[in-house]
Amino acid sequence: MYEVEITFLIQLIEPKYHRMLLLTCTLFALCGCLSKVVGAPEPCCVPAQWEANMDQLIGESLPPPTGDLQITQDGHIWFDAPHNRVALKIMQEVRVAGQTIKQDVIVLQDYDTKTQTTILPAQKKCTTKPTATVKIHQCLNETNPTFVKALNLGGSLDAYMWKSKVDNDQQHLEVTLTISQDSCLPIANVYSGTVESKGEQIPIQGSMLYFDITPGLKDTGIFKIPSYCTESSSIGNEDIAFQGERSPGLLF
Repeated sequence: MYEVEITFLIQLIEPKYHRMLLLTCTLFALCGCLSKVVGAPEPCCVPAQWEANMDQLIGESLPPPTGDLQITQDGHIWFDAPHNRVALKIMQEVRVAGQTIKQDVIVLQDYDTKTQTTILPAQKKCTTKPTATVKIHQCLNETNPTFVKALNLGGSLDAYMWKSKVDNDQQHLEVTLTISQDSCLPIANVYSGTVESKGEQIPIQGSMLYFDITPGLKDTGIFKIPSYCTESSSIGNEDIAFQGERSPGLLF
């Protein structure tokens, strides 16, 4: 299926303990099955392998004393359906509680082993958490989104817009997805709703834009886990603690 990986990293500050908690929430929205709408296009499949640059903006309303949180991410995504894996390499900037924190982060999702590996290259530290699903999907016939409309984004760039809902233990979201008509490539998605964090439902809004998309993978070296990702190099509370939120597929 056309699985739009919304992987996002949520960074919380705990002023009392002067430490940061980075909640790694990888959302995979599986955009699927065509609703019976007159004039709706046939469901398509994204290329089995592709990569793209990406920008993402996330806003959350966190309980006191943290308050509102804003995250911007710039980076690159690698989608590899034949090997059941996705990778992201991003620079994220987090604004919260009067502070701004910048970090380089790599997130590797290996669905064959159900393992999410989050890496801080600068600190040479890593952590692993289970993924929530066992497969990534290429095609739009995996779930039940609703076709919204066809649109032109300028010039010869024609697109389709779909709406979908994600409702599971970790996310309750409404998502609007935009894909190219000619090659079924992801262009953008916008989502809003709540995500679960430590037993609380946190309001969230976000948007993601994909650009410079190329079919195929130029370099699969990003999927190689560094040798320093050992037990002794695990990310801990003394620097930044990563917690991988298990999230059943969300969208692409």
